Amino acid sequence: QVRLTVQELGYIWGWNGNDGYPAPYFDNVTVKVYPFIGPAMYARELDLAQDNFPERRTFDYEDLGSHHVRFDMANNISLSAHLRNDPGDSIVADIAVIRPGADFTGDPELHYILDANPVFDPYRTSGLPAMGSVTGQPAVGIGGSPVEDKWAFDLPDTGFLYPGDVLHYYFSATDAIGGAGGTDPRTALMPSDTTGFSHGINNEFGDPLGYNQSFTFRALPSIRLGRSGAYEQPIALFINDFANRDPGNTWYNALNNIDAEVPVVMDLVYDIYYVNGPSSGVGNGIGGRADSRTLANYTDILYTCGNLGVNTIANGDFQNDAGDDIGVLTSWLDLGGKDIFLTGDDLGSDLAQSGNQTLTLLNDYLGVSLVTNMIRPLIANQVVPTVEAIGGNPVFSGILQKWIAYGGCKNINSFDGVDVLGTGQRLAEFLDPAGQSGQYTFSAATLNLINPGITQSRAISIPVDLMFVYTDPGSPFNTLSARDQLLMDVLRYFEVIPGPIGGVTPGLPGITFRTSNFPNPFNPSTTIKYSMPRAGHLSLNVYNVRGQLIKTLINGDRPAGEDQVIVWDGSDNLGSSVSSGVYFYEARVAGEVKIGKMTLLK
Repeated sequence: QVRLTVQELGYIWGWNGNDGYPAPYFDNVTVKVYPFIGPAMYARELDLAQDNFPERRTFDYEDLGSHHVRFDMANNISLSAHLRNDPGDSIVADIAVIRPGADFTGDPELHYILDANPVFDPYRTSGLPAMGSVTGQPAVGIGGSPVEDKWAFDLPDTGFLYPGDVLHYYFSATDAIGGAGGTDPRTALMPSDTTGFSHGINNEFGDPLGYNQSFTFRALPSIRLGRSGAYEQPIALFINDFANRDPGNTWYNALNNIDAEVPVVMDLVYDIYYVNGPSSGVGNGIGGRADSRTLANYTDILYTCGNLGVNTIANGDFQNDAGDDIGVLTSWLDLGGKDIFLTGDDLGSDLAQSGNQTLTLLNDYLGVSLVTNMIRPLIANQVVPTVEAIGGNPVFSGILQKWIAYGGCKNINSFDGVDVLGTGQRLAEFLDPAGQSGQYTFSAATLNLINPGITQSRAISIPVDLMFVYTDPGSPFNTLSARDQLLMDVLRYFEVIPGPIGGVTPGLPGITFRTSNFPNPFNPSTTIKYSMPRAGHLSLNVYNVRGQLIKTLINGDRPAGEDQVIVWDGSDNLGSSVSSGVYFYEARVAGEVKIGKMTLLK
C-alpha cells in the first residue's frame, strides 16, 4: 500500500485550523517499484568504518612503521556499565537472500581500493594488494552464536592502513536459483551506485564528494614529505559532525569554491574527519578517536554540528556518548596558537544542556552565554532575518557586509540567541524588519580570544549552521556566495589561506564581465574576447546546437582585466576538426553567464 499525505504548516505563521488555502493537491506523482537485483543488503552508517588516527596517538617520525591505523566500526560495542569506548573491530551489514528457491553462490564480499600514501609504502606488511576484496564471515552476537543474516567484514589493523591513506569500499553478494552452480545468478551491490569507487580521470580520491561518503575511510593526518625534506601535514582539520544530514554538502562545496578563488590547493590545506551517524551518539566523534597530542600539529579546526542535542561535542558521558570531544578540543585549544570555527543551529543550546564541561566550552572558550534556544520571538518573529557585520570588526571587514540567516521553509529553524560574555567580541548582529541596526544585543557571529597573551588561541562561532547562511540579494555582486565568502573571511583571519582579511580583491573600476568573438562567421579560427572586473574562476566552453560539449577552452583562475583573449581553432577536445555549422560559447564567472553564437564556414 502507498499513502500520500499533506502536512498542514499554517500554524507556523499563526494560521489556525486544518483547512489551509489554497487547497493542497498532488501533481505529477509517480510511484515506482524496483525489484531486488539479487540479495537484499542494508547497513547502518554507525556499523560502517569510522575515519581514524594512528592507534599509538603520538607521532615518532623515526619509527614510521608504528603509525598503523585501525579499520574499526564507528559504533561503541561496550555496554554503558563498562565505562569504556570500544569500537567494533569489524564492520557489519545485513545481507539476506529473498528470492524463492535462491541461495548464495558464495559468501558476501567487501571490495576495496586504496589510495596509499607513498610515505608509508616501505612499512606495509599485510600482504594485501592496493585493490582487492575480503570475504565476509557470519557475525557473532553477545552469546557467541551467529546472528541471522548479519555478516562481518574486516581489514588488517596493522601493516595495511597508515596516515594519509584513503580507502573506498563496497559490498557484493550473489545468489542463484539452487545456490552455487544454479541458474539465473544475480549480484547486488551496496552502495548500489559505485560511481567514483576507482581512482579515475576525475581524481575521485582528491574530491570528498567523488564517492559515497559513508563508504569512504580516511586514515589521518595526511602526512607527507615536504620540499624541505621534513614531514608535514595539512594545517586545518574539518570535523564534519553533521555527516550526510546536510544534503547539499555545504562545507565541501564552499571549500571547493574557495579553492577556485584563491591561489592555494585546498586538499593540501585541510583534512576531513567524517563522523558516521553523528545523531546516534556512539562514541565516534573526534574525542573517540584522537586526543590533543594527535591533533597537536593542526593549527585550525572547522566544526559543524547542525542540531545534534546532547551529542554536539560530547562530554564522555558513558550513558550517552562515550567520546570525550570536549576534553580533546579544550586541551588542544589550551596548547595555544590554535584557531577553531564552529557553526550549528543549536550549537549554544546543545552545549548549555549537556553539563559543566560543555557549558565551560560555551562560556569560557566561545565567549557567549545562551539567552534563548529560539531567537525568532525576540527579533520581531523574523524567520529569515538579515545579519550585518559590525563596523571595524577584524574578520568581516571587506565585501561581505550582510547575509541572510535562513530559517524556513517548510520547517522553521530554531536559531539560538546568544550574548557575548567575558572577552567575547560581537562580529555581526541581527537587523530589525526595517533593516535597522542596533535594535538587538544578540551576537550573530562571535570572536573570542582564549588565554589572551603570547600563546592565545582564537574561536569564532555563529549560531546558524553554514548551510543556512544565504546571500543577501541586495549585496554587491561577488564571485562567491555569502556562505563561501564568510568561510573564506574566517580562513583568512586565521591565516589558513593567503589574502587580505575580510574580502576579495576589489573589482577594477569601469570593467564589467562581458564577452565577444571575431571574426564571425570564421574559418579556420575565431578569437573570443572576455573582460573580468576581478580575478576569479572562469569556465569557457564550446557547444554544438544539440547542447553537446565540443571543447573546453578555459577552466581555471583568470586575473582581472579588460579584453583578454583565447583562440578556438575549430577543434574538439580530442583534437579533431569539427564540421561546418553553428556553435555556441558559454562563459561562466560565479553567478554570471554569457553566451555567444558562432558560425564555422568551410
